[in-house]
Amino acid sequence: LSKFYKLTTSEIPRHQMNLRNDLPMILCRNIDERNKRICTEVKNLHNNQYPVLVVFNNYTEIDTIEKMLINDYGIKSDILIFDGRSEEDDESVKHKLEDQSGRPGAITLGTNFCGRGVSIEYVDKPLFVIVSYYNEDKRSINQVLGRAGRNGNPGMTRIICTKMMFYSDSVKPSEKIRRKASSNVCRR
Repeated sequence: LSKFYKLTTSEIPRHQMNLRNDLPMILCRNIDERNKRICTEVKNLHNNQYPVLVVFNNYTEIDTIEKMLINDYGIKSDILIFDGRSEEDDESVKHKLEDQSGRPGAITLGTNFCGRGVSIEYVDKPLFVIVSYYNEDKRSINQVLGRAGRNGNPGMTRIICTKMMFYSDSVKPSEKIRRKASSNVCRR
């Protein structure tokens, strides 16, 4: 602002400290491996009563993960779906998401709808956010990751995606280097 408009500016400190812990990214060889890794992580978090939000690029992936969690991982309850297909208006869906997704052990599966303008309330354990994709739109990924560690509360995040998503041709090599993603590779 000072450069272009010749205005005096000053830095304003955060209202509350950011307590979000970003865990290392996990790169998987394919979608099946990614889905199994997500389900394993969700089951562990659920068993330890952490609320978890898993965000997907599209709603068909939500259906797949929900079936896997129920049929293969034995999770029968506490799964909430927010995929943007609801016939309810956005505000009532948003309020349900904010009120219910932060309960201990709650599992919320959703699309980017969950990442915009939503402040999930949680008290007992930190919210854990898993992002199941990676693309060059860093702003949208940061919006989703920002659901954890809001308003001075602790939170944890992890991106679990395929190598193909991360190393897609649409991302410039220089941008990949700047990201400095600390990554683990899934192994069977």
